[in-house]
Amino acid sequence: MRKVKKAVIMAGGFGTRFLPITKVIPKEMLPIEDKPIIQYIVEECIASNIEEILIITNEDKSSIKNYFLPNLELEQNLKDNNKEAILKSLEYLSSLNVRVYKQSIDEISLGDGYGLKIAKDFIGNDDYFALLWGDDLMNNENYPVLKQLIDMHEKTNANVIAVKTVAKEDAHKYGMISYKEKNLIERIVEKPNNEDTPSLDAGIGRYILSRNLFYELDHIEPNNYGAYQTVKAIDKLMLKEDFYACKFQGNYYDIGNKIGYLKAVIDYGLKNEEIRQYILDKIKEF
Repeated sequence: MRKVKKAVIMAGGFGTRFLPITKVIPKEMLPIEDKPIIQYIVEECIASNIEEILIITNEDKSSIKNYFLPNLELEQNLKDNNKEAILKSLEYLSSLNVRVYKQSIDEISLGDGYGLKIAKDFIGNDDYFALLWGDDLMNNENYPVLKQLIDMHEKTNANVIAVKTVAKEDAHKYGMISYKEKNLIERIVEKPNNEDTPSLDAGIGRYILSRNLFYELDHIEPNNYGAYQTVKAIDKLMLKEDFYACKFQGNYYDIGNKIGYLKAVIDYGLKNEEIRQYILDKIKEF
């Protein structure tokens, strides 16, 4: 069995919950300390021994692609001014094996399932690949969440979904997991009524998936809005292949909403000695 060495990060959404700022700055480029969210997700991939990364975004998000490209004029300016530490941080970014594919706005309207099909050639003959969402930030400094999924995949030789237990009143916000038996998933129930949820475990933003998913993506029907949804293809693949739930260890932040973003900014700030005391002092004022 080949190891999982490729990852796809979906970052094509419009960030409507963060308008008006996301009119000009992609939500994936919003900063936490001195790094954008997308860099944290890329670094999670690298820490999980991923070798090649494809970010699928839209044509209005050129800043994501530019962020991982060299800026020769800026780098020369840093050299001339002996700012070696900053220069190394920029050289590090351009050394990462990150590719960016920009969809047209019309393509984005066809849904994430349509966008993911772009990755078929990138995955090639690999049996499995990692799929991550650009607005789901997960943090475990000692054991990256994606690495937890990969380790479970290597034990089961099967598809794996990151799972988090949520409050019953929040079930309608997520794809909720129905189990055949412990950790073995039967299906995902997308955004059920709170009272009808099959469990309190929600599928969250990280997957290890068989390349057979691309066949299913080619054979799903669009929803009422004409969009092709990846979750529908996953649901169909579950009828043919095993899926396991990885109840990951670590913090999860839904960066797609303001509260999730604020939680991440505070939590990461509390880990930074330069910022920590300021946050604690500010809290005391209230």
